[in-house]
Amino acid sequence: MPMALLLTLIVIVFVSCRKKDTEYNPAPPGPTPPPAIPDVFSNKPLHLLSEYEITNHLTFPGIL
Repeated sequence: MPMALLLTLIVIVFVSCRKKDTEYNPAPPGPTPPPAIPDVFSNKPLHLLSEYEITNHLTFPGIL
């Protein structure tokens, strides 16, 4: 009796672990290059004065 039970368990494990269809997943694509990042530290002048202040030659209010 114990030998039949052991044989039955071995057959159950063997059948449940076996793959029925060997379908392989395709390899994932390689890494893509990162998108182009604009230069965040480019030397751009700051526009602190409005057009009205520039045309009327007003000073920056923080200088007072």
